Formats: sequence, structure tokens, C-alpha cells
Amino acid sequence: MDTLPPMPLESDKPGPGGVQDTDAASAAVKALPPTDVSQISIDNKITMLSVYAAQFGSYTTLLWQVPALSLTAQSFLLTIALTHGNNKVSVGLAAGLSIVIALASVRLMHNQRGRAINHAELVNRLSQNLQVNQLLGDLDLSDAVPRHTTPEALWTVDRAIYHVWRWCMYFFIGADAAVIISVLGGYHWFG
Repeated sequence: MDTLPPMPLESDKPGPGGVQDTDAASAAVKALPPTDVSQISIDNKITMLSVYAAQFGSYTTLLWQVPALSLTAQSFLLTIALTHGNNKVSVGLAAGLSIVIALASVRLMHNQRGRAINHAELVNRLSQNLQVNQLLGDLDLSDAVPRHTTPEALWTVDRAIYHVWRWCMYFFIGADAAVIISVLGGYHWFG
């Protein structure tokens, strides 16, 4: 059986004039982060701030996509469940699947929110370290939420609306359970 030779590493390749570059390995060691936090350059802190801010935005976007997509799926499934003439199995499956989607949505929203909160805290700490408040000053805008804030305190996750959406998912679970009970019990609550 023929085997291929191992791929050469960048550090194994000869440098200019056919001399092997032994500085590549030492450069990799030098690239390790410093153990003394005060030695981290401002450029590296700004890069970290950019990365964490982008991740915060990504998790926040994902957080609010979940209820929108879930609401669409649950509306479709409740339409199936509440359409007159469908058999008990179809109604039960549609309502049961809607319950599963609601539970999964609550869990996914919680997960994305938690990640956004963590990244917001990292951005806040880096902003404080970089003294962003002194650079940009306070914000006081009439239509902004919150109206008065600082650049460092800006990185918060809206907790109130998250809880409203979470309770909407629980109400869907209740509505789906009522449909299942109505069908299985023969109560005909919905038509």
C-alpha cells in the first residue's frame, strides 16, 4: 500500500537562499498572549472589542429570529389543528408539534440571550479598560432606549421584552394543550 509523504509545515520550508527558517518556531512562541495583562496592546484590545461586539450582535440577532420563526410555525400548526374536519390524529400531531416548537424556542431564546449577555459583559469590560466613556461621553437621545446611557453601559440585553416573548411561547403551549384536551376529551371547545 502506497502512503503519501507528510505535508511539510510552513516552518519546514527553506527560507531565502535555501536556508531553513528556524525563526518560524520562535515567532510562534512569541505570538502567545502575554501573561501580564498590562502588556496587551491597545490595538489588540480594540480587536478583541470588535470581535466580542460582533458576536454580541450575532447572538442578539439570533435571539430575536427565534420567536419570529417560531410564531410562524406555530400559527401554521394551529391552523391545521383548528381546521374543521381534520381527524383527531392530525389535530393531536399538529398541536403536539407546536408544543415541541414552543419549548424548543424558549430554550433556544434563553441560550442565545445568555450568550449575548456574556459577550455584552466582555464588551463592557473592554470598553471600560479602553476608557470609551471619556472618549465618547454620555448619550442622551430622546428616542433612544435607554434614553440616557453611557457607551460602556450601552451593552445590555433587553430583559423585559425577552420575558414577554418567553411568556408568549408558554401561552402557545397552553393553547396547544387545550386543543389536545378538547379533541381527546370530545369537548369541541374550538368548533
